[in-house]
Amino acid sequence: MAKTRLSNFELIRILAMFLIVLHHSIVHGVCDVSDNLSNVSAHWFNGGVAYVLGSGGKIGVFLFVLITGYFMIYSKISLGKIIKVWFPVFFWSVLLFICFDLFESGWNLKSFIRAIFPIIFGEYWFMTTYVFMYLLIPFLNKVAVSVNTNFKKIYFLMISFIILISDFSKISGLHANLASNLAYFCIIYIFGALLRKDNVLNNNTWVSLAKKVFIIFIFLDIIVIMSATFLGSRLHKMFFFGLAKEIVVNYWSLIPVVLSIALFVIIGSKKIKCNSVINQIATTTFGIYLISDNQHVQSWLWHSVFHMDKMLYQPILVMILYAFGVSILVFCVCGLLDFIRKLIFKKFENSICFYFNKLQKKIMIRVN
Repeated sequence: MAKTRLSNFELIRILAMFLIVLHHSIVHGVCDVSDNLSNVSAHWFNGGVAYVLGSGGKIGVFLFVLITGYFMIYSKISLGKIIKVWFPVFFWSVLLFICFDLFESGWNLKSFIRAIFPIIFGEYWFMTTYVFMYLLIPFLNKVAVSVNTNFKKIYFLMISFIILISDFSKISGLHANLASNLAYFCIIYIFGALLRKDNVLNNNTWVSLAKKVFIIFIFLDIIVIMSATFLGSRLHKMFFFGLAKEIVVNYWSLIPVVLSIALFVIIGSKKIKCNSVINQIATTTFGIYLISDNQHVQSWLWHSVFHMDKMLYQPILVMILYAFGVSILVFCVCGLLDFIRKLIFKKFENSICFYFNKLQKKIMIRVN
């Protein structure tokens, strides 16, 4: 019998993916981070507001990892679950390669191999990191379970703080070997696991604190980003514009970490009845990411189709409404495409997962 998904957590998935899509509309479109910062410096206020809109991307990423930690602390990984994650990644990687790269650029063996093995070659940084984190879950769960005293919790927070802020050195041009996406994911996973282990979502004191922290850090996020762009415009120092960009695209500020945990606690603590519409939309969230953030789609989507790069010069209200409108449209269209994929391949995907789970059981029996 299939488990009924809790709609409050499915709502978190939906919100997380929308924040990621909005983030991509900014960092690949309005304030394209692959370009220099001259456009943002020439329109500092619009650039600052755009960065604020895009700063939710890392919050969305961490929300997905928190959900995984919350639900997997008392569960075991399986080959079937890994296949369930891998299949849509493979499907969209190959299909979009055929549609955008093969037909336009012709046959390229290297690109084709990368498309077939997208997780191994890091075609989607999030999925690559997520899969490797998933494989580490047995060890991460042991860490989470062992953090059972106040002293150990404080020690874990200290280590997490050091790792998370270590990326700050990149601003000064230093190389941070300690920082990596996998390290961040593992830390956030353990935070999610601890929220479940300590029953935080059912503690009114923690929920009330999360609401206050969320409001404080939202204002802090806005103030820091707008202050950085303002100082850049007044002092004519590109460092400050780079600082604002780093806050949006990297983790070291700790703001997205705190906001994601607070938001998870706030929404996760809500008792929402099972809603089939919410749950169905939530199943397409990874597909939305796989389509909209495919390397062959990015430039075409945000520049050629929606001309997001022109929005930096528009009136501020136009820019905000357009960014939200386009993000909603991309979310809905990509979600619909992945929903169709699921309809077509659902039986095949389930049978493959069932086969690998059965194979795993046979292997475990022989090993034992």
